[in-house]
Amino acid sequence: MNLKKIRINIVSSVLFLAFGVFLLLIPHVTGMAAGSALFPRIISVCILLLSVFLLAQNLPRLLKARAGGAQEGSAEEKAITLHGATDFLVPAIGIMLYIVCINVIGFYVTTSVFLFASMRLLGYKNLKVTILSTIGTVAFLYFLFHMQLRVPLPQGIFL
Repeated sequence: MNLKKIRINIVSSVLFLAFGVFLLLIPHVTGMAAGSALFPRIISVCILLLSVFLLAQNLPRLLKARAGGAQEGSAEEKAITLHGATDFLVPAIGIMLYIVCINVIGFYVTTSVFLFASMRLLGYKNLKVTILSTIGTVAFLYFLFHMQLRVPLPQGIFL
């Protein structure tokens, strides 16, 4: 495995460690009931364990490669690594913002903004289809959770 891939794995594991800690703290911050907090805690523990495993697997490889005199990557490789990091960071930050804003702004508004922004960031260019897809998805979720299942969703300041 080359030095570039080892570094990507290390950076990814550190980012996932931070994300796992974030998920572990969400039930405490939002005041989630103990029963509802079980699944996020299970997911966060799995993310943390897998991140530690990935970090433990790649740190010795990095140290061994450096001790063996491995050469640093070119400027092009560093630019590719930065581009790969932004490909990971932008959706991860978007998901974190979605989770935080859902209780403040409300489920339907936050979901609408998140879906629209996600489709645009993923490169879908047709504005009409993006808007109709967002409205259709949110309408379906409203019908399902509010009308059929009668499940209260976070209303926030707008609803």
